[in-house]
Amino acid sequence: MLLDEIGQHLDNVNIATFSIDGDSTIFIGRYPDFPDVCVTLYDTGGPRRSGNLPYIVQTFRVLNRGTDIESAADLAESIYDALDGLHHFTLPEGTWVLNCHAAHFPISEGTDEKGRYFYAGNYVIETRRITDYRG
Repeated sequence: MLLDEIGQHLDNVNIATFSIDGDSTIFIGRYPDFPDVCVTLYDTGGPRRSGNLPYIVQTFRVLNRGTDIESAADLAESIYDALDGLHHFTLPEGTWVLNCHAAHFPISEGTDEKGRYFYAGNYVIETRRITDYRG
């Protein structure tokens, strides 16, 4: 799954910890109540593709949370730096990234009900995907 590979990439560059089995500060498709500092990744679909090119375009959203505005902003910028401009790169499970870019610089989304600050960023990623009908 692409989001798992993005989570592992963020772990590999020491942004946060990703583990499918537990002790993780990166979560896929859910915004947990704990820990206070975390990163969540959401699949947001992607644009309609035309032709039979051997790649697909997908979009995803990253939310990160922190206990104060400075640390939450720093974490958001670290995520941005690790993803925006990523190109001609192989993700941990072998998915080849043609290009990944941010739709915008991370923005503050305010605080949650417990007063924890969170930031959001949206990304577009093109990955190689050859099938019998493409490429």
